[in-house]
Amino acid sequence: MLVTERDAGDFQRLQELTDQEHNALQRDRYSAVLLAVNDGDLPHEWWARR
Repeated sequence: MLVTERDAGDFQRLQELTDQEHNALQRDRYSAVLLAVNDGDLPHEWWARR
């Protein structure tokens, strides 16, 4: 899947939304998009916050 940011800062905004989301299903959706935007690779620090 090829996903690109539309605007600079979209990736950062998705990270913020993921961190703030209490609904696990929605949080997983955000995480899936983050993975797609970043070619399936996210920093270890990001996963450690989960």
